[in-house]
Amino acid sequence: MTPGMKPCVIRARADTEISEHTAHIARDSPQAAKSFLSSIEEAITHIMVWPEWGSLYDADNFPDLRRMTVPGFSWYKIFFKIKDNKIIILRVLHDARDIPRRLGEYPVD
Repeated sequence: MTPGMKPCVIRARADTEISEHTAHIARDSPQAAKSFLSSIEEAITHIMVWPEWGSLYDADNFPDLRRMTVPGFSWYKIFFKIKDNKIIILRVLHDARDIPRRLGEYPVD
């Protein structure tokens, strides 16, 4: 790990969502799916180095929850928290979804 990077944990639900989004994109374009995965990796690396750049998600039910847009795929957001000096990737959601409801489906603590 590069100096200054915070350790990162990707929750199982977020990992599943990345796979589901990738499969959905691949139906139309396998190349775009590869780009999506690369952009996810780039965004997570960015979060690990500069987590405060992720904007706070403005919802009373989710204190300290942050989000970052996936580069090149602006409809997709990575939701994460900084806890005990590490990054926890909680969800990866598409903007067209009911995000507050989807966030409530699984614990975000």
